[in-house]
Amino acid sequence: MVSRSTERRRRLGLRTVTVDLEESEWQELFAATGMTTKRAVVEACLRQTVEAQKARMQARSD
Repeated sequence: MVSRSTERRRRLGLRTVTVDLEESEWQELFAATGMTTKRAVVEACLRQTVEAQKARMQARSD
């Protein structure tokens, strides 16, 4: 049986992301970004990646 949250993520096309960093690397990211949670750092990185991809696609179409 699939949980409701798993089914919802599947419907929305969401994926699970695994980030394998040492604790010291997380601390460097927290210091550099001013963020305090791993989730916030990962979400910000993913947002930047998506924005960069959109910009590249837009540049190609121009």
